[in-house]
Amino acid sequence: MIRAYINLLFAAFMETYILMNHLLPRNVSYWISYLNRLSTNYLNHEMTFWNTILIACVLIASTFGTVVEQCPGGTPKIDPADVSLTKCNNPPCILKRRTTVGIELKLRPDKDIKHLTTSVQGIIADLPLPFIGVDGTSACDNVYSEDGSTKVGCPLKAGGTYLYKNSFPVLQIYPAVSLKVHWALQGPNQRDVICFEVPARIK
Repeated sequence: MIRAYINLLFAAFMETYILMNHLLPRNVSYWISYLNRLSTNYLNHEMTFWNTILIACVLIASTFGTVVEQCPGGTPKIDPADVSLTKCNNPPCILKRRTTVGIELKLRPDKDIKHLTTSVQGIIADLPLPFIGVDGTSACDNVYSEDGSTKVGCPLKAGGTYLYKNSFPVLQIYPAVSLKVHWALQGPNQRDVICFEVPARIK
C-alpha cells in the first residue's frame, strides 16, 4: 500500500516536472513569439493607418486650396476651394524674397465681362502697398479655360467657368514683415469680380 502511494507520488512528480521543464517553457516561447508578431503587426497597421491619415490630409488640403479670407465691403464671396497659392494651404503664407509665387483662381462670372484688371496690394498697418509688376495690370492674358489647358482671355461669358493663372515676384527690396495680401480682379468701374485676402509673411 505504501509502495503504491510512493509510486503515485513519483508519477505525479514526474508529470509536474515534465510540464514545468518542457511544456511551460515551450508555451512561454510560443507566447513571446506570438506577442512579438502581434506587436509588429500592430505597429505596421498603426503606421499604415497614420500614413493613410497623412495622405488624406494632404489630399484634403490640395482639394480645398488655400485658406483665405473674405474681402471687406460686401464683395462677392470667395470659395477657398477656388484659390490656390504656391506652397501655401494654411496661412500665414511664407513669401521668400527673390522667389516667385504662383496663384490660380476659379472664375464664375454672373454677367458678361469685357475686361479684367488685377489689383494686388500688401496691407501693412492698414496701409495698402501695391505689388510692383502685378498691381494695375490687365488680367485678360491670364484667363484660361476651366481645365487650364487653353488661354481664352477676355471677354468672359456669364455662367462660364474660367481659370485665372498668374504669378508675382517677391522682390529683394521688400521688407521682412508680416502683412495681408489683398488680391482682386476688377471689371468696369473697378468693381470686384472676385477678391480675397490672406495673411502672409515676407522672409
